[in-house]
Amino acid sequence: MYYNSAGSQLASLTKRRLVHHKIDFNESETVEIDTIDNYCTQNKIKNIHLLKIDIEGHELDALAGAKKMLDKNAVDIITFEFGGCNIDTHTYFQNFWYFFADLNMDIYRFTPSGYLHHIKSYDEGAEQFRLSNFIAFKHMK
Repeated sequence: MYYNSAGSQLASLTKRRLVHHKIDFNESETVEIDTIDNYCTQNKIKNIHLLKIDIEGHELDALAGAKKMLDKNAVDIITFEFGGCNIDTHTYFQNFWYFFADLNMDIYRFTPSGYLHHIKSYDEGAEQFRLSNFIAFKHMK
């Protein structure tokens, strides 16, 4: 894990390039990581009601590691962040859009006023790397 100072909220598995913010990720340490699927198996977790993912650009990696749980419809609601970290990891909102569309899940963006804006279709205009929070869940009937 890379970071600029001990306890940094910017720490990431990617050595982020933030010199333009006068931040240097000059510190690192080895960390152990696991998949959501493996964690759930080891701890006999059959269903996740709310999965909150905030791992500085690696949210899509975590979702890939939850494939078995997601394929079993064992994750009800997922919240995740999208922003500047995704520049460093080269992941785009399009990746999230198609990932959730393939799972038959709707995506909503939390607006600053607290309103949930339903993103009904993908558009390149969604590729804004300002920090935003999203929520995804199965299509409502």
